[in-house]
Amino acid sequence: MKYLLIPLLVVSGNVFAKSCPLEILTNLPESIYANGAEYDIFSSKTKIKQAKSKICIEKTNIGLAAHKFESTGVSVTIKGSLLGTELYTAWIHNPTEKIEVNAVTHIAKALCPNYCGYYEYQALINNPNVIAAAKKYDEAILPNPEVVQNRDAYFAIKNKVLDPIRYLELDISKFDKPSPNFVELDIDDFIDPYSGSAKYFYSKSHYSTLFRERFFELRNKSDVISALSNTKKRALLKPLEKEAKAILSPEKWQDLPKQISAINKKLEQTGEEAAIEIAKVFNQAYIEVNKDYNAFYNSKSTQFSPLTDPKLNFEDIVANWSRYAYYYAKKPEKFSQLFSENYKRVYARNLNQDRQRDRSLSGLIALADRVGIISPENGYNKVKYEYNLVNAVKEGNTYSFEDAFERIIFVYEKGTWRLDDVIKATTQGAKLPK
Repeated sequence: MKYLLIPLLVVSGNVFAKSCPLEILTNLPESIYANGAEYDIFSSKTKIKQAKSKICIEKTNIGLAAHKFESTGVSVTIKGSLLGTELYTAWIHNPTEKIEVNAVTHIAKALCPNYCGYYEYQALINNPNVIAAAKKYDEAILPNPEVVQNRDAYFAIKNKVLDPIRYLELDISKFDKPSPNFVELDIDDFIDPYSGSAKYFYSKSHYSTLFRERFFELRNKSDVISALSNTKKRALLKPLEKEAKAILSPEKWQDLPKQISAINKKLEQTGEEAAIEIAKVFNQAYIEVNKDYNAFYNSKSTQFSPLTDPKLNFEDIVANWSRYAYYYAKKPEKFSQLFSENYKRVYARNLNQDRQRDRSLSGLIALADRVGIISPENGYNKVKYEYNLVNAVKEGNTYSFEDAFERIIFVYEKGTWRLDDVIKATTQGAKLPK
């Protein structure tokens, strides 16, 4: 069996025998390929010179993304018209290791032309009605090679085969509208799936800034300024100046109470009224800002229907969560409540350093909008359909799912399903980190 070469893309025959990242096959009668047939993948073309052919492709060279709704098309093209006729086509997704480009993959691709989910496409390929239609397609086309030289005749036959099974194509317009309706939010902001999501959380530095600003506001309202106008009193506090400046720019918010307690003891030991007043200001600034901090990271007051239903299916959780997150990404108080306390404690505060998780989250936030082609309302149902086909595991109050694309975990916490973790693969074949 001959190994065809696509320039820069195809692995050599010796390597093919040992390890092939992606094997593409097709089987054509001589009456078809003799007219001029070629593989067309990612703008590279290779002539098909025999009935049974296969090529070996490096996945990294064909534009594959580690995303279940993104794929690269491959076609077996027959020359004869200006543009050529695609006799067979197929979608290639990231986990694909071997695919035969034939009538079944062709009909399935025609039924799923845009943002075709990996599991949706697999379901179509294995659908008995698609397989039966593919057989009719081959019976009408292969014995009549002249048909592929005439695009009008070819598409007439193709449409005749497809029309009886058009109902298999996912028609999101026939689905129920997602509830609740978010039209009243009037949000025009676009959430970039690739830009990361750390900016949608209040970070440690945000609260450090709030604390510093609040300290100076309270200090300026107190008698501290007038007291420090006294040179002798200011000199008594000079040794604590460096320590005070460090507290006003804390590295770890969690360590701030101990730092404040330590300096306040020293301030109070001076016996100076101004020092005691500064200690009070430190305490008051921390109490006020920490209240906001706890409200952001620990509040569970917002209820997100239908995520409040503990019996909700996994696909409904993913679809609804994505819509809520998209609409509330610019509203931090509500956005934060879509996450478990574990996520906010372990991951949210470190997203700037963990770029893989950072972008994984922005990808999930923008998922419904992205696959709905800039319409999260339409994408909602496409997401729901795709995740209905996966094998998610429910254990107690936890739903988890992992495949070659991603790992997603939701927990039912304080009356609502909340995201506990999401991490997506970044390169072809890369394993997800633990």
